[in-house]
Amino acid sequence: MPASGHRYSIGASALLWALATTAVGRAAEPAAQPLTLATCVASALAANPQLVAARENARAAGANSWSAWSGYLPSIGGDASETRATSNPHYGETTTLLPSGTAVTFPTTNRVKDNGASTSYLAGITARQAILDVSRFAAIQQARASDREAAELLRQTRQAVHFAAVQAFYNCLRAQRLLAVQDGAFKQLQEHARSAHAFVDVGSRPRMDAVQADANLANAKVALIRARNALRVARLSLTLAMGSNEDLAWDPSDPFETPRIPESTGDLHTAALLHRADILAAVARLDQARSGVWNARSEFLPTVSASAGYRWSGADFPLPWNWQIGASASWSFFSSGGSLARARAADARVDGAAAVVESAKQTARTEVEQAWSSLGEAQERTEATQAAVAQAALALELADARYRTGAGSPLELTDARSVKLTADTNRVEALCDRAIAASGLDKATGMLGEGEPRPLEVK
Repeated sequence: MPASGHRYSIGASALLWALATTAVGRAAEPAAQPLTLATCVASALAANPQLVAARENARAAGANSWSAWSGYLPSIGGDASETRATSNPHYGETTTLLPSGTAVTFPTTNRVKDNGASTSYLAGITARQAILDVSRFAAIQQARASDREAAELLRQTRQAVHFAAVQAFYNCLRAQRLLAVQDGAFKQLQEHARSAHAFVDVGSRPRMDAVQADANLANAKVALIRARNALRVARLSLTLAMGSNEDLAWDPSDPFETPRIPESTGDLHTAALLHRADILAAVARLDQARSGVWNARSEFLPTVSASAGYRWSGADFPLPWNWQIGASASWSFFSSGGSLARARAADARVDGAAAVVESAKQTARTEVEQAWSSLGEAQERTEATQAAVAQAALALELADARYRTGAGSPLELTDARSVKLTADTNRVEALCDRAIAASGLDKATGMLGEGEPRPLEVK
């Protein structure tokens, strides 16, 4: 063999050794932590700060609801006092006879006579009850609607956090499996490069085969590096979605599930209208606006209340007692048009809230259709890639056999490897997209993480 051929063989062997040792060094990273989808979602729901904020807002809305109810409940209070005071009269006077013959007496000095101080005591219990006050009743209805809205917003946030965790989980699983695909392709190209160099050394193949094999191996190494980095980024996103501050290398492991896709979206639309949190929150805001109309119109109506009390007062014990009971009413007949303007503004807010409800329903219909279509498309891709992977594996096996017997060309083998890599990649993409789309459909119908899950077949 010519000396230049030996030099090329030695240099290529060094390149193969460097690539192999680099792959081994990368593989020596710390072991990843196993993680299931259920654990991922549970961690996200427990630690996500957005969910904590929504939960506290719901608690505050519940407290406001009780505060509004208190306006229509009786109030009972008591008071007591002890007072020490003086009561000094003026002294010295003079009498003057007026021309009319009337005698008038005037004090002759501003000085007073000190009679000393005396002590008086007072204690009592008073109860009050609103009998008719539409504004207080409207405030109760507004507070209850606000409580419902906060609860739905909490549910909406919980589902958003749940779906984000599902996306991060399957994106990490996607990156992990794509790395395995790239690693397998890299190892196959390593083996092919060794075979190509062996064929070149014995003279059964031209040197171009070894050059092309080394070039393909270098390109595979670049793809492997990118796949590793994509996995690191996906693991970081998964850690953030779980609400964790620990820098852990997660290793997602869950079986892919085949969802049973409904034939039409009719039942899905019905479920969305009944269960979606954004629609129910918009309905709660509409109820608040309607109660606001009653609140504004209450200014045209009278208010009636009743009160009762029992009091003790005097300067010496035992103190004499007295009781009192009564009712009061008030009615404003004119407020310079302010009440009418507030009523019109409340009506406008009702119309605006009703429009928001319709907009939420339209958004729900669109998202359900998109989610259903995406799930169906992902399912079809999954079925198609299953056959494509099997055919690509068979084609690669035949091309490799032809190459080893000298009947096939390197280009034929390279094409077969490229087709196999594409098929494996498409298979992983389809499986992960289908899993995310299934959760997306649950989210679009408002049932993600709630109630009976849709039937699933594990494959």
